Amino acid sequence: MEKICVVLTGGTICSLPDKNGKNQSNATITSTRLTDYYSQESNSPFRCDVEFDVKRLEPDILSENMTIKNWNTFIKKFKSYNLSSFDGIIILHG
Repeated sequence: MEKICVVLTGGTICSLPDKNGKNQSNATITSTRLTDYYSQESNSPFRCDVEFDVKRLEPDILSENMTIKNWNTFIKKFKSYNLSSFDGIIILHG
């Protein structure tokens, strides 16, 4: 089984509409949907033998609100991860 690190930073790919239809970043729900879709237990035609380790970076922020300070925070946190145990890394934002 391959092990993939999925790093969520917010943005459109991690957002869902709120009750007023405005996108709000929600990486927790999004990560569950994404990893469940590919899990061996899913009914998805794309299920596979992969273990996902999802890491959520704070702040969970939309692209239009992103600042250089936020990116620097993400980079510092990302550098603290031990990535040697993963077969691949996916960073989601946008």
